[in-house]
Amino acid sequence: MFGIITIILSFYFPKPKSGNSVIVQFVARNGYGNNLYIDNISIGSRPENDLAITSINNIPKDTIYLNSLYVYNLRPRANVTNFGTKSSTNDTIVMKINSVSYESMDTSGILAPGQTRILTFDSLLMSPGTTYDITIYIKYSGPDTNRYNDTLKQTTVILKGEYRNVMVEEFTSMTSPSCASNNPALDKYIDTNFQYVCAVKYHLGFPTPGIDSLYLGDTSFQKQRSDYYYIRAVPTTILDGKLRLPLPYALDTNMANLFYSRYAIGTPVSLDVSDLRLPGDTIQTTINIKLFHTLASNDLRLRIYAIERSKIYEISPGTNGEKNFYDIFRRAYPDSAGYSISNVAGDYQYIYKYHRDSLWVDSLIYTLAFVQDNRTKEVLNCAKSRQTVLYHKDIKNLRTNSISRKADLDLSKKISNTYYKNNFKYKDSTISSIFSLEGFEGPFPPKGWTILNPDVGFTFEQLKGYNGPTLGGVNCVKVPFYDYQNIGEKDTLLSLVFTDVSPLDTFKFDYSYAQYLSTYIDSLVVSMSTDEGETFVTIFSEGGAYMATSAATTLSFAPTSTTQWATYIYPMSEILPFSPGKPVPVTYKLYQNYPNPFNPTTYINFDLPRNVFVTLKIYDILGREIITLLNEKRNAGPQSVPFTPTNLASGIYFYRITAGDFSDVKKMAFIK
Repeated sequence: MFGIITIILSFYFPKPKSGNSVIVQFVARNGYGNNLYIDNISIGSRPENDLAITSINNIPKDTIYLNSLYVYNLRPRANVTNFGTKSSTNDTIVMKINSVSYESMDTSGILAPGQTRILTFDSLLMSPGTTYDITIYIKYSGPDTNRYNDTLKQTTVILKGEYRNVMVEEFTSMTSPSCASNNPALDKYIDTNFQYVCAVKYHLGFPTPGIDSLYLGDTSFQKQRSDYYYIRAVPTTILDGKLRLPLPYALDTNMANLFYSRYAIGTPVSLDVSDLRLPGDTIQTTINIKLFHTLASNDLRLRIYAIERSKIYEISPGTNGEKNFYDIFRRAYPDSAGYSISNVAGDYQYIYKYHRDSLWVDSLIYTLAFVQDNRTKEVLNCAKSRQTVLYHKDIKNLRTNSISRKADLDLSKKISNTYYKNNFKYKDSTISSIFSLEGFEGPFPPKGWTILNPDVGFTFEQLKGYNGPTLGGVNCVKVPFYDYQNIGEKDTLLSLVFTDVSPLDTFKFDYSYAQYLSTYIDSLVVSMSTDEGETFVTIFSEGGAYMATSAATTLSFAPTSTTQWATYIYPMSEILPFSPGKPVPVTYKLYQNYPNPFNPTTYINFDLPRNVFVTLKIYDILGREIITLLNEKRNAGPQSVPFTPTNLASGIYFYRITAGDFSDVKKMAFIK
């Protein structure tokens, strides 16, 4: 980039298809710098007329878990986008769900090139025990060159489940000024939502001087938990093992948006926890678990913690001035690894006895239990034995001045990562069309796309409310380097297979990035494979200031205008061999056979604008099928098929072609 803007003028003209296939991978290397955004990844030339269904917005794909007494009553929404270079016609869009006899329609309106409109359909009741096979398609009233993106299908299964409690895990320290600034707001939010939240605060021994009495009380288990999540800075807060809470915590939307994004999702696991004080210093906890369905993961863990609700000091025991501490981690049982439990549907009960340390205040001790998928780190559900809210008035006095925008980083830990080589098979994840675009408007990752996330931590994620400038939409992909403390980690977003790519095609993507500080260097490498993922050739490699599209900032960066985006353009002729040939036709066409009349041979010629399955048949004057000349997939381009009849009488015959949604019939005369 180097501050140079290159303008490439491209003209649309028919291109010869070559049968080449391409896989693209985006490799992001984390430097704990600032956020990177990617959008509108495309291969090909935009046709003049191309209306596309790009997403189903408010019905998740795959499986949804709901309480058996609850039903969704929603109006389905979807996006329609004009990929063409000309304004679209006002077309009818149909949504059908055959399994529940549902059909509804909306209209696209006249869309300018690149414009997206949200479609809204009639109300739909969704309840447990039902499979919804959703199809949305366009009923055209005008021309459309690319019919491959006219229909969008999705299957959603709703199963009986349970409401979710949200697991909040914070890593903190008495020696961190950032913790002192941010913790009061987090404590208040947890206290207000205590009925729906299971919170635990792990104390760590950094930053320098790192003397934290609550950390020294149990160093091994807390350190093991921080290593589990690759924690390199405090404060760091994780919701349900999946989402990291951005700083500052005093910004209510940071907490509320993520909290409700998890709370609104049902779960296939139900937990109940109760404690019994036995004579002496023993606590007996009984944990009842119900798995509503057999789960795919075979690495489920039940983790059991002893939590002390609060500890208030008159004088701060650390160096950051904090006096009030809540939901303190005291011990894990039997250890931080927890118990391996069954993934088979059923009811399970676990009874565990543990010793109460004499330093703990018995009236403030409760048991927290949670089921975690060790493969993905997602907490499926959690529960605690204590439901009483202990509200402290001093929580109200939030310190909002001088709030740290970044966590206090433990720079003593450097991580060395090796590149993650993929071994995926791509034959079932392909797309073939004149113009192929992924705008990340639908489910993420998109069908056929793969995320390689070695540390099962921060990685590529879908972000709503931001969109690259090339084409309309409301979503993009974000790499959250700003909060990603695992320095050196490489994450990969791997595309499906783009087939029928020509050297005359162009590859493009939008990206946006602002540098944090010169010592925190993030980078992006984009590479392509033309041999089904065996080898990759780098086509884009930038990092730090050279990747920046906006001014440096120490705030968490998000692009607020199109001027903060750049578009990378790469001609496919740089990586694909160019073989001159006849121009590819723009439309289908069946020509009159030549010669006509004929004896003994004639040639039937036709044009194919894309690779497609073709059937060519001969019929007699009564409409009876005589012979099938062609029944196979043919490459785009002009075609010629010879016909030499045998044992046919002189007379009039007809030949009929079917290619995709194109069909035509012509008459010919055979003379012996």
